[in-house]
Amino acid sequence: MRIRKIILASWQVLAVTWVLMLVLSLGFTTHFLLKNGLDYDQTHLYPISVVDDAHTAAQKNLSPFANYRLLFMVGFPEYTAHSFDDNVLKIKGQWHVPPSLKKVNWEGLEINEYFSFYRLISNRLMNLVDQHTVAASSDDELLARALESLTGVGQPSLIPKADDPLGFFDRWAKKRLPKSTVVSSGDTLKLYADNRVWAIFVYEVPEDLKGLSPFELNNCIEELKQLSQEIAPEAKVLIHGKPYVSVSVAHTHMLELSGIAMFIIIFLGGLIRRWSPSNRFPTLVVFSVLSSYVAGFSTVIFLFGTVSLWTIVCASALTGFVVMLVGYFLLEHRYYSLLSPVTVFDRILKPLLWIIFIISIALLLLYLVPLPSVRQMSVFMASGLIGCAITLILIFPSFNPGPIAESDFSKKMLSFSHYFPRFSLKHWQEKPTDYSAIGITVAVILLSGYMQLNFSQNIQHMTYISEELRDEENQVQQLLSLPSTDKFFIVTASSEQDVLMTEEALRLGFVQRGMNQTEMTTTCISKWFPSYTRQHDVETLREAMFERIREPLSEILGYSLQKPHPVQLDVTFEDWLNSPSSRSVRHLWLDVPQGYSSIVQVAGMTENQMEALYDLADHLAGVTFVDITGDAKNFLDQYRFIFVGIFILAVVCSFTVSLFHYGLRSWRIVVPSLLGVASTVSLSAWFSMPFTLFTAMSMVLVYGIGIAIALLYYTNEENEDLSFSLCTFAFLSVSFSFCFIGLSSTPAIQTLGLTTAFGVLSTGILILLVRPQPKLHH
Repeated sequence: MRIRKIILASWQVLAVTWVLMLVLSLGFTTHFLLKNGLDYDQTHLYPISVVDDAHTAAQKNLSPFANYRLLFMVGFPEYTAHSFDDNVLKIKGQWHVPPSLKKVNWEGLEINEYFSFYRLISNRLMNLVDQHTVAASSDDELLARALESLTGVGQPSLIPKADDPLGFFDRWAKKRLPKSTVVSSGDTLKLYADNRVWAIFVYEVPEDLKGLSPFELNNCIEELKQLSQEIAPEAKVLIHGKPYVSVSVAHTHMLELSGIAMFIIIFLGGLIRRWSPSNRFPTLVVFSVLSSYVAGFSTVIFLFGTVSLWTIVCASALTGFVVMLVGYFLLEHRYYSLLSPVTVFDRILKPLLWIIFIISIALLLLYLVPLPSVRQMSVFMASGLIGCAITLILIFPSFNPGPIAESDFSKKMLSFSHYFPRFSLKHWQEKPTDYSAIGITVAVILLSGYMQLNFSQNIQHMTYISEELRDEENQVQQLLSLPSTDKFFIVTASSEQDVLMTEEALRLGFVQRGMNQTEMTTTCISKWFPSYTRQHDVETLREAMFERIREPLSEILGYSLQKPHPVQLDVTFEDWLNSPSSRSVRHLWLDVPQGYSSIVQVAGMTENQMEALYDLADHLAGVTFVDITGDAKNFLDQYRFIFVGIFILAVVCSFTVSLFHYGLRSWRIVVPSLLGVASTVSLSAWFSMPFTLFTAMSMVLVYGIGIAIALLYYTNEENEDLSFSLCTFAFLSVSFSFCFIGLSSTPAIQTLGLTTAFGVLSTGILILLVRPQPKLHH
């Protein structure tokens, strides 16, 4: 081989060059991580997909609110309401907020500005519910309502009654802030709810969480809780926002990484010691692991410009591959102890390259998944595996290490190989009953597992949110009636006024279907600026209602009421959209290349109401209901089937290639991997693990790793004890490493880790079970 001649001719030069490249890569990686840190933003775990311009613009506009808005809520007992301002001042004076957090004005902070603006056009602002129902009111009901509005009976006035003689704007303002009263206190929001008075601090987090350390934000939250407890022992602190979730998950991932590292040292270190007591074995493993991780980190940084913490947790299974490759070289060298390292390398080069190629292809196939973190993991593990192989080929022979010592366990490997069960095709043909009982038992177990398969999956499985954190988020959602940022309507039309009229038709559909009687509310542009048509209709309707109550109300007041002529503000939609008054809802208006589009957000919806929302959108032209979480689920479902197809294609290709090389014996290479995949899918069902995209990904990995381990065995087929030892060491080291990441609390990583571990372990055992009889040497 030409590559062999090149390497042999300039071995030491290549080795020195590779070491220098590793050192430079280590410096580059260290500098990058110290400057930028690891990416722990959970929003980067979502699929990369483009539907249309409106969907893309909607997600872009909602991203700052959905992903980078952080709410701190401190709830003081109601008996401390009189000292609320003093308590807020104490918190502000002693609470240290990370400098990267920027205080923002939540929409409630500008509500007084909205009041002053809409006093001028209050008669255009009649709520759609009022517009739909008040016309059907009797004269007596309408008169009573007018009296209540004029006298302020039953509720405090939010604005002067002279500006709102029929109380419609007053009712609208209260509907905008349901179940509680929110007022501003300086730059802090004040909320009365749940027998508490809440101080709300709203901050904006830098995009991609750049410059924000998870430890710094976590310390900030703990300090706020401590200060609140000092002010009032019964105070309660709630945090809401995806940055808070990201910090919590990052803390969990850090603990998991430390646990994985500990398990690797204990179990893989113990496995290495069982095969050899020599210190050279773990030393070379540590050096190879370091080189593989340097290669992985530098490649991912170069290609993606960032490294996800999720990726590091998942890619830590790379250690098992490194241990397998180092064990392959050292165990071969120990068996052929009289040969030099260069000669051993020359002996294993071809099968080593095949093993690297097969596993790398299996890993790189995962890049097809449009999930950024999975793509990073694919590139990290493949480049790390190749980096380990280069280190193994160039550096180890240059060290000229002697053969590692044998352990008592490794000396018994020959006897283990003799006593380990062996499936004989010839014996099965002669006495099929000897295998029928165990075969039927295994088949029943596997089929029972397949009957229990659960195909449910969710994009939220990409991250782990504790029940405590989920309850905290739900409580804030209920207290503030925050609109959903992943389930909303998109309205599209040919003109601005058509968009506003379609929004009003959508809101009217809510009323007609009784949805306004539930906790559901909407947030949209037309609530702040009605269409010109509706403004005219409202004015006409108000005049008609005024004429209905004019005479009886005049008799009650004792003087003749004149027809009101409130000040009208003649403002166009374009002027309003460009004014400061639209600042809080401007993100609901979409900038699209063609036509006009807007967002109608919904708050207070439940899963049971989703079908009604889809149905409502279907009955209105230009209206689409968007469910980002549901769309992501469908996206994952699609790629689950794609990876099942990739697995089938891989089986066909590998069997064809092995058939040319090994002939009829190729079944011993392909069948164990196939059965290993079948068993891992069944076992995962037995353990109540759903068949998700990550299960389909593990099928591809298990099959590729199984083929590589089978090649490892049949490379030294003439020496059964060496083949048995290599195969056992390989599948144990790989299955252990995937088992460790399977202990993660993140459902997606857990599924990938445990299913791959089950599959590799099953495949390795099956390879040993179907091994041929050793050839007799004369």
